[in-house]
Amino acid sequence: MADTRRRSEAAGLKVSGLALGSETYAVDQPGVAARALDLAESLGAEQLRLVGGATGLGKPYHAAYEATVRLCDAYVKAARGRSVKVVLHQHNGTAVPSASLLHRVLSQFDPAQIGCIYDPAT
Repeated sequence: MADTRRRSEAAGLKVSGLALGSETYAVDQPGVAARALDLAESLGAEQLRLVGGATGLGKPYHAAYEATVRLCDAYVKAARGRSVKVVLHQHNGTAVPSASLLHRVLSQFDPAQIGCIYDPAT
């Protein structure tokens, strides 16, 4: 990753944030959040984007909501003392498709430790 960062900076580009696919979060596996944050730091990213639990056919909202809170909690804890801020991406098809549901999740955390990407559907 140091080479990627060096090449980006040589081209005058800065990695402002890192987004991982939702399948890589695996908060039930120890160390996943720390490794993701290590990667973000190695690239010089200021943010690490999280995607909330998926909703959809046959998936109850409550399960997606609980998964999102657990995800945020794991990443907020792993991000303490680091230079990377965790942000939750508000998006359709997740537990946080609206500003009010995004607030429902994020209000449980210190805003200095977690933020959001507001992405309303049009």
